[in-house]
Amino acid sequence: MFTGQLQAIVLVATLIAGLLILAWISLLGHVAAHLAAAWATGMWVSDVHIGDGKRSLSFTIRETRCSCRFIPTKSLIFAYPRTVRGYSWRQALFFFAGPCVSLAILIALFGYTYWGWGVPSNFSHRNLASQNVEPALHLAILGAGLSLILWMAFEFALLCASVVPHGKAVGSRRLAASGSRLWRLMWGKVSVPHEPQILLDTGRATRALQAGQNNEAVAHLREAIRLAGLPHGVQLQNLLANTFASMGKFAEAEVLYREVTNVIPPDDPERVHAIDAFASYALFQNQRHLFVECEAMVRKTLEHWSDQLTLKGTLGSLLVEMGKFEEGQALLEELQLKPTSEEDAAISAAYLSILAKLNGDADCAVRLAKEARERLPSHPLILRLLGA
Repeated sequence: MFTGQLQAIVLVATLIAGLLILAWISLLGHVAAHLAAAWATGMWVSDVHIGDGKRSLSFTIRETRCSCRFIPTKSLIFAYPRTVRGYSWRQALFFFAGPCVSLAILIALFGYTYWGWGVPSNFSHRNLASQNVEPALHLAILGAGLSLILWMAFEFALLCASVVPHGKAVGSRRLAASGSRLWRLMWGKVSVPHEPQILLDTGRATRALQAGQNNEAVAHLREAIRLAGLPHGVQLQNLLANTFASMGKFAEAEVLYREVTNVIPPDDPERVHAIDAFASYALFQNQRHLFVECEAMVRKTLEHWSDQLTLKGTLGSLLVEMGKFEEGQALLEELQLKPTSEEDAAISAAYLSILAKLNGDADCAVRLAKEARERLPSHPLILRLLGA
């Protein structure tokens, strides 16, 4: 009896480890191919984020800042051209390098398992504890490998649909929102005029911001926004507004935020990001005269996008700031249970710490404050709420 239970435990542990290793091999090959293509064609890669999870391993390769988390579910790469010459073929090579390598790796692993081990015929699913681990492992790897190949083929088809010539794009931003997570770039691959020059200016602005050259960054962002227009330039306009806020030019920042929120219709997914950016600006910079306005905007947006936990957390933060503790606490606790990012987890913990202190629960307040500081020790809102 003990031997059977031990076999079942070994089987489950082996399957989990095998699937993680398989996913990591595919994902790392995918990212490495994108990076190699970007560097080979002279593109500048500012950031690479791999995986999901609370803790990350951060390091720098060349000019690229990299962060890795434990769960191999996604990768995010920010790449910009250094020149507009030959942009089309560079873009195509960069986009297709990752999925091509992922497909090749998965097919090779599947083929090795299928032709090297074969499909076991002596395995029954009815009593796992009494079965040999090896046949089950073979079947699991075959099934997982085939599933990943089919999923990667779907992603590959989605990518092909999203990089067709200008004028024939199929709205890939909405398709990406519904399924694709492996290669979301800043533009969501929506075909827009002047895209090479827009990305070039965006890359220059990003480098200027990293170097603390805010005025130069503003100039490049303005040019990129002029070429892109709205709604394509929403994220750039939010970045410009954030830059103005960091420079203390709050009036200019508010004008840009309001312009974005007035342009985007309520059923557009970009409105979620625009409203959250405006409300976050009000919270981070403690612009209390905007709290009522932002609360109304967030509530209106949640009528169309009720599943957006980050936006619910933003509303909860605004409500706590305005003294509506009970409703705000319920929203923040919902976000705390299923945080969508490190920032969400830290900010919700900070506000819940304040509420716990007000309710006389000192131990809970200390624990949540410690969690918030450990996650984001230098975040401006964490510092404003909890102190250094």
